[in-house]
Amino acid sequence: VPASAAVIIYDSPGAVQPSENVLFQTANQTGTTVEGVTNQTNTMVFFTSNEPLRTTGSEGQSRLGAVDGSLDQVLFGLSDMQLTFTEAEFNLFNAFPDTSTVTITLSSGLTQTFDLAPNGQNFFGVRATDGDTLTSVNFNTNGSGVSDLRQVRIGGISSQIGAVPEPTTWAMMLFGFG
Repeated sequence: VPASAAVIIYDSPGAVQPSENVLFQTANQTGTTVEGVTNQTNTMVFFTSNEPLRTTGSEGQSRLGAVDGSLDQVLFGLSDMQLTFTEAEFNLFNAFPDTSTVTITLSSGLTQTFDLAPNGQNFFGVRATDGDTLTSVNFNTNGSGVSDLRQVRIGGISSQIGAVPEPTTWAMMLFGFG
């Protein structure tokens, strides 16, 4: 039986408050995939889209937009596939009045999709629960577009690889099996 997992979506600024900002160390990156880095652990974060992207700023207000000015779809996650995260928050700036779809991919392999209506501030947060972690967040404005994606924050970065038990733990497990 698969373990239960859940994702909670928040549509107000500051509801999640992840610990790390994602910054673009190189302004004016372009391409369908660009990279940023978290401000505390220097963890690389990738952003990919089906349209050419451009980055601006890295002073706490990093922005990711489309070269043509209307960003429709972006998927982001950690560049090191051994790492996951438990929460994220981002701002779909200048969102149009249509619904956006956010798809969350969990380390368990499950995906959850949510339809979100712009909420004025256009901040959205996501938190994994029940011991699961996130591997990626994807948003799609379904053709409406936004000016840019900004203020991306990620928290709870950890490795998917389990810790190796200490020798005394192994001894207790073997004793238990005996």
